[in-house]
Amino acid sequence: MVRDLYLGQRDRLIDQLHALDPNWSYASLGEPGTAQGRLNDLTDLRAQRAAMVYSQTGDTQLLQVETLRTVQRFVDEGYALGTRRFDDGLLSPRLNRNEAIGNFVDQYARQNLQRWFNQYGVSTGATLPIGVNNRAYAADGSYRIPDLRVGNAAFDPTLSLKTASTPQVQGFFNAKFAPSSVTIVRPTALGGSYIIPRPRH
Repeated sequence: MVRDLYLGQRDRLIDQLHALDPNWSYASLGEPGTAQGRLNDLTDLRAQRAAMVYSQTGDTQLLQVETLRTVQRFVDEGYALGTRRFDDGLLSPRLNRNEAIGNFVDQYARQNLQRWFNQYGVSTGATLPIGVNNRAYAADGSYRIPDLRVGNAAFDPTLSLKTASTPQVQGFFNAKFAPSSVTIVRPTALGGSYIIPRPRH
């Protein structure tokens, strides 16, 4: 990342965070010396901004954006790690390759997402706007368990291609929290993520 571009984005984020909370302070050990370090710094500042906006206003829109970026990263990491583990014989031989790696990716993403929300002080739970692996009930008492729910959006880390007609996705849309969309979060190596908007009836 070009240094001047990094500094401009960093300073804008810092100004926005100070505007939201005059007592907020920028915790830094100095300017990162690598492009990855600069990217990590901006990623952290964007996450802090999204969490602060949510905590002050209840608006989840920025948090949805940062959550998607984060869950995509965890899915990509989990897919790479799960593939290596399967090839090394470290995942359950009872399952086929896609099932074994897919289950590993689900668990890896959920665990790391929970830590990420905790890091930024975002509470999660079945009765809260943000949920990780909580039941989502429909009016008839049936339920699905989205891996991730942020406001009116559901996220489904998976290796599989899914559509609005997939029973699991239909179940998400039938849930009481009535998501406006379901984002299918696939590894970048398999084509990446895409959004399924709520069907119009």
